[in-house]
Amino acid sequence: MSKKTRSRRAKITLLRFGVISICALAATAWSLRAPSVESLWAQATSTEVPCGSGTGIVLGLSDDWQPVALQQQGVLCAFRNKNGGFPTLNIIQEANPQPSITPGAMAREAAVRNAYHLVGLTDATFSESRLEPLGEQESFHTTVRYMNQNMPMEGLILQVQLPDRLYTASIVDREGHPILSKEALLATLRSIRIPGENGLGRSLSPRLPGLTALVVIGIIAASLLFFGLMTARRRR
Repeated sequence: MSKKTRSRRAKITLLRFGVISICALAATAWSLRAPSVESLWAQATSTEVPCGSGTGIVLGLSDDWQPVALQQQGVLCAFRNKNGGFPTLNIIQEANPQPSITPGAMAREAAVRNAYHLVGLTDATFSESRLEPLGEQESFHTTVRYMNQNMPMEGLILQVQLPDRLYTASIVDREGHPILSKEALLATLRSIRIPGENGLGRSLSPRLPGLTALVVIGIIAASLLFFGLMTARRRR
């Protein structure tokens, strides 16, 4: 084989490798920036539902969800899966304890962890903590795992901090036995729209103390309620 032929084949091989590499990089970039098919389906099949009365908060929910009346201070709205109870979803409003400070992801994770520990969930572990845009605002996301009556639970938490208040949305499900996929639950969280500084939802006094722990108490109460309902149904 002549040197010219070998050189030509080497160039063709190198060209093919370059094309394949470019295609692979393009596909990877597209998968990172483009929403998944499941996420698009969740958005297409959801309906905007108001959270409470006069809050101005709306979220996109599919027909799998139904509202639940939780008589707890600070709880704006709560929902559950109508086919089995889990997952649960609630949105809680509290006063912003540090209106002049905008904490980073790790500081927010530490505050949420402390709230879980204060109510006795010392086994709670957190991962995937990060900041994401939510409309015109910045939101904090984290994933929590803990045990509830010997059942492993997984929660997805979203927080939005405004100058005078803090909103926390939580979705709790049984870890390893989800009815809805994690991608669908994340799409539900990301569908939440919270009014800005000049919006509605300012009825809560900024001086009201102690609501950080209520965020966790609300999550636990909802989980225990739905767990009890499911256990009672099985006994029947």
